[in-house]
Amino acid sequence: MNLKKYLFDKFVSVKKNESFWLLFADLISLPLSFIIGVILTKILGPNEYGDYRFIYRIFEICIIFISFGIYHACNRAVVLSSDTKKIKEIYGAGVLITLVIYFFSCIVLFVYTKYDENLISKNLDSLFISLIPYVGVFYLNNFINLMFSADKRIKFLSYCRVLPKALF
Repeated sequence: MNLKKYLFDKFVSVKKNESFWLLFADLISLPLSFIIGVILTKILGPNEYGDYRFIYRIFEICIIFISFGIYHACNRAVVLSSDTKKIKEIYGAGVLITLVIYFFSCIVLFVYTKYDENLISKNLDSLFISLIPYVGVFYLNNFINLMFSADKRIKFLSYCRVLPKALF
């Protein structure tokens, strides 16, 4: 009976600790996001900040349409697998798929730049083309968030949610 109680208490304390780290990361990330938005608005001004958010949203929409739900499939495969070797293979396959999707999205965004009248009329097309290589950061962030949560690496997930905003 004592062993069962000990194991239950140990399991609950580990889950509470992981939940604490994730909650702490979210509580830090939200104010940081707000502060970054305020600072960027003051530095860029309303027009340039609007252009920044416009380009940012195009990248986010690109992720939705081009990732094909691959990251969620990798997440599900990691959750269902208990073999460490298989989980490493899923991570490797996810990274390779991310690279392929990244190159494909760079091509799609480059072609999109040539046909979007809004980008051309605001003279944002050259800026947009220069930012296309950074779209990989969005894919990598999405991949890390889904894979670390599936692999129960909550502390690393917490770091990955806070660190980019803190470094910015």
